Amino acid sequence: RMSIAAWKAAPSPPVGPRLGQLGLPIMQFCKEFNERTAAFILGVPVNTRITAYEDRTYKLDLFTPPTSYFIKRCAGVERAAGAIGKEIVGKISPKMVY
Repeated sequence: RMSIAAWKAAPSPPVGPRLGQLGLPIMQFCKEFNERTAAFILGVPVNTRITAYEDRTYKLDLFTPPTSYFIKRCAGVERAAGAIGKEIVGKISPKMVY
């Protein structure tokens, strides 16, 4: 399992080393991932599950972005609070959620 930014799969870390140790074709994976995430907004983190097989093939499963990404985006913050329950970094109204 990995979280990779949409349209940004590249042979560099963290994707390259992770696939390299499994013996998977890195460039083929990057092209397929970038094609399949073309409908996403650039840079949205996409939860990904890669199942590697012995014949060096793989199965790529894409899942929805993490809920925390959408909450931070609605609140207009880049990072969550450092002290949970003691620090408020943003507010979200019910109107923003629905």
